Amino acid sequence: MKYNMNLQEQISRIQSMMGINESWKYDVKVRIKDILPINSDGQSLQDAIVNVKDGLISHSEGNVLLYKVGKKYEIGDGFHRIAQKILNGKKYIIADIKTSEE
Repeated sequence: MKYNMNLQEQISRIQSMMGINESWKYDVKVRIKDILPINSDGQSLQDAIVNVKDGLISHSEGNVLLYKVGKKYEIGDGFHRIAQKILNGKKYIIADIKTSEE
């Protein structure tokens, strides 16, 4: 009997075998106010807002990537997409979220 796993299941299975305790949640609606303004690399959401106001728009598609940090989220990818939502008055964004299981 052939068993077909989707990509997410395959990644989860490999991580489990390797002892990696992290998981992903996809297509999560996140309140923008729960996103940290600066990430651990020093990238700033405020800088992205200035860039978007100056005409630098994101050409990336898809969900932004966030990392769960306590009850907040750190931006991994998508600063300019989040900035555009803020400037458009939006309160939420759809994200893929990476969490570490303790």
